[in-house]
Amino acid sequence: MVSSQSRMPVPAPSSFPERIGRYELMLPIGSGGVATVYLASALGVGGFERDVALKLIHWHLREDAERAHELVEEAKLAARIRHPNVVPVLDVGDDPAGVYLVMEYVECATLSELLRAASKSGEPLPLSITVAILSDMLAGLHAAHELRDEDGALVGLVHRDVTPHNILVGTDGVSRLADFGVAKATTRSGVTATGLIKGKARYMAPEQARAAPLDRRCDVLASAVVAWEMLAGRRLYPADLDDVGILLRIVTEEPPRIPRSDLPRELADVLSDAMARDVDKRPADAGALRRRLLDALSTAPADPSVVGEHVSAIVAAKLEKRRAQVAEVRTLRASMRRICDEAEAHSVSPSPIPKGEAPEDVMVDQPEVPQRKGAWARVAVVAAIAGTALGIAIMQLRSESAPAKTTSEVSQEPAPKLVETSAPSMVAPAISSTPPVEQARPRPSAPARVAKPKASEQLAPNPYAE
Repeated sequence: MVSSQSRMPVPAPSSFPERIGRYELMLPIGSGGVATVYLASALGVGGFERDVALKLIHWHLREDAERAHELVEEAKLAARIRHPNVVPVLDVGDDPAGVYLVMEYVECATLSELLRAASKSGEPLPLSITVAILSDMLAGLHAAHELRDEDGALVGLVHRDVTPHNILVGTDGVSRLADFGVAKATTRSGVTATGLIKGKARYMAPEQARAAPLDRRCDVLASAVVAWEMLAGRRLYPADLDDVGILLRIVTEEPPRIPRSDLPRELADVLSDAMARDVDKRPADAGALRRRLLDALSTAPADPSVVGEHVSAIVAAKLEKRRAQVAEVRTLRASMRRICDEAEAHSVSPSPIPKGEAPEDVMVDQPEVPQRKGAWARVAVVAAIAGTALGIAIMQLRSESAPAKTTSEVSQEPAPKLVETSAPSMVAPAISSTPPVEQARPRPSAPARVAKPKASEQLAPNPYAE
């Protein structure tokens, strides 16, 4: 367990840090109930850089040992799953700013974004693309379920949050399962409190809604609900139904059959079996559901290049804006560092008094105070002017490029919330407008910081977490 006492006490920040360990944070790209995900650069020797997604626990939870422990447990669990259809975890660490984990950064759309775009267009996802996404998702989920410990025994992993939020469809055409934050495994230390339900109500199995013991067939049902919504082009449960009403239906009613007469009857049978309230009627695992779905659909999965083109057409503007924001942040930070370097170059180091010229009542090695007040004043004025200009540029960037909010719903309803928690207020990128000055002298290595937004500004739901 990560001990909150192991960190040095630091004041609550008004902005996120420029660096976490060896990672340089660029801008936040999503947030959830426990952590914010940032686009960051992994820095190495010789100018090596690699884009990563860094998940940093919220500041107000930094001293919450249980939350920090859960984040570390998520990293330990997910890092052991090595499969092309699972987002890999690369690193985990503890910083004065909080516990963090580092994942592969994927330029992608969440499946929820694709479904919303299809709903707005009035056209369902092309069937071949649907088959490709479902095939990838179920392959990744099966790999997670088959995770074994050092002795070769199954760890009993259950994801518990298989939803369109957590399926990332990359511009490379590959779909990946993400976010093992609420995953359960027999080897995971710590237990869920009795009666506490974790997951999103719309994708829960009856046994999950009752807080009963779970196995992988809980995720099989959630995957079938995702498939049902992709093929039907709408939610399984009405958009205006709240969590309590959804959970009541889940535990008392069988889900409806898919309302599409143009699809094979065998497909409707497969989905009905996979969503059955009786656990024993469901396919035994995600691999079996994948095989049955592919057989029933009898449509070949789209080539990754076709899937990638479809995704790129939907998220091209968002990704281009994100790249422009990152470039602007790097330019502004470089300008700030250059100002500090120039200020340091204009500084005057005190010179010792020559031995032969020292007065009798003065120590020979006592330094003389340099008479350069005018030069320092000019440096301070230049730094202040540059800082003001930098602040104006940042405010303009912030107003023009605030990240748009996305949703996980097929219709234009808010994204489903975890039953346990709801997402807090979120932050937006900006950088402090003036370099810190001590005795009218700029520090040589003052880091750029990113200011908190107004309460009305929000980020997109985190594609990597919560």
